[in-house]
Amino acid sequence: MSENLEEILQVLKAGLLVNPKDPYKRFKLGSTLRKLGELQKAVDELRRAVELDPKKFNAHYELGLSLEDLERH
Repeated sequence: MSENLEEILQVLKAGLLVNPKDPYKRFKLGSTLRKLGELQKAVDELRRAVELDPKKFNAHYELGLSLEDLERH
């Protein structure tokens, strides 16, 4: 599973090189980083997603979960 997440991570990063202000890709990148256990990076990306699209509920929710995970570790 980790190998698939690494592939997804690379695709998302490549997409953000084309459009760095894409809130959906930022959200997906943050979610993928969280699944990989890279919590601080996940929080950073999810914060960017929320800044780019404050109405994106999923990004707020995932950010909250990531912050909780970060606090536990």
